[in-house]
Amino acid sequence: MKYSYEQRLIIVSGVKQGELIAHLSKEYHINKTQILAWVRMWDKYGRSGLEQQPHCRPT
Repeated sequence: MKYSYEQRLIIVSGVKQGELIAHLSKEYHINKTQILAWVRMWDKYGRSGLEQQPHCRPT
């Protein structure tokens, strides 16, 4: 399932405000690993880390 930028932002904001990843995982029915990946992308790239990235294959 694809999640919108806004949904990812809400979930990452919850983690940053101290909510437990396990709680958010159950609430939104998202794998804990996926939430952790979003948080890492936020930490590394900021808001742009949560935007949809184009999937390109190398030629």
